[in-house]
Amino acid sequence: MPRIGPVTAENARPNVQRSLDGVAATLGFTPNLFRTFAHSPAVLEAYLGLGRSLKNTTLTAAHRESIALTVAGINGCDYCASAHTAAGQGAGLDNAELVANLAGASSDGELVEVVLVTAVNIFTNYFNHVAGTEVDFPYVASRPQAAAE
Repeated sequence: MPRIGPVTAENARPNVQRSLDGVAATLGFTPNLFRTFAHSPAVLEAYLGLGRSLKNTTLTAAHRESIALTVAGINGCDYCASAHTAAGQGAGLDNAELVANLAGASSDGELVEVVLVTAVNIFTNYFNHVAGTEVDFPYVASRPQAAAE
């Protein structure tokens, strides 16, 4: 059960609901992470702005997802492991690469942008730990031993 429950359409402020509707239009649904960020319009807008910034880096979507999976594995964030496995599949990563990235097997050259992608993903990992966000993607354990426990 989440420590901080997601905001529903019924209790979202109108400006927040517009942002959440934009997320749904892009992703096909509104993930719990965004609906939980919505408790603070500032946090939701900051995260959406960071996401837009990441798209302007020289890193490909596949590369960004590889980094996100590595960060999720290191930080033990099942929500992010699940979300970025789904996004990584959409970015063209095969299952072997997804598993390797989650285990931290990745190499990066664009150091400054890698730091940005890492910071954004650490933010979501920690937020999900604090909020206890319910995974609404196909579940992936962030660490192989977590699935066995």
